[in-house]
Amino acid sequence: VILIIILMRAGFTIDIKDLKKVGKPAILLSFLPASFEIIFVTFFTSVFMDLSITEGALLGVVLSAVSPAVVVPRMTDLINNHLGTKKGIPQMILAGSSIDDIYALSLFSSLIELIQGGDLNIYSILKIPITIISSLLIAWSISILFIKIFEKKRDNNLIKVFILIAISYGIMKMEKDVPIYSM
Repeated sequence: VILIIILMRAGFTIDIKDLKKVGKPAILLSFLPASFEIIFVTFFTSVFMDLSITEGALLGVVLSAVSPAVVVPRMTDLINNHLGTKKGIPQMILAGSSIDDIYALSLFSSLIELIQGGDLNIYSILKIPITIISSLLIAWSISILFIKIFEKKRDNNLIKVFILIAISYGIMKMEKDVPIYSM
């Protein structure tokens, strides 16, 4: 639940116009550093730590994930103080770190399946981009819905936050109960 609150705070801070300006660099910032970290850790753990490539990749994924608890408060402070916002630096880091976490979690779940006896096939490889794209589309759709609802209702902001937390918790619970991404 705390992670939901932290990510909601990031979402409330980012302006969609600013995000459009920094789109491509944010995408590159989300995949490239994490991919290089995963490759580096995979190689060195397989050489120096006697881990399998899959175990090394799993360790690389864990180490490459960005902590929203660290990034979000710092970037929202920068945005609120108008530091770096002309070039979109805090917005780019917020967007990039969010996508980075989706990327890391998708790889993590695929590698866990592989380690637990699954086999590497086209479905397990395709599941990674499908998870990333579907997560972004679902989040975007829900955010558009709430923007439309909250524009019409001028209630207390605290009530809006409680509604969003309750719905986020419900989505999180539904995700645990319904295996959406299993193929």
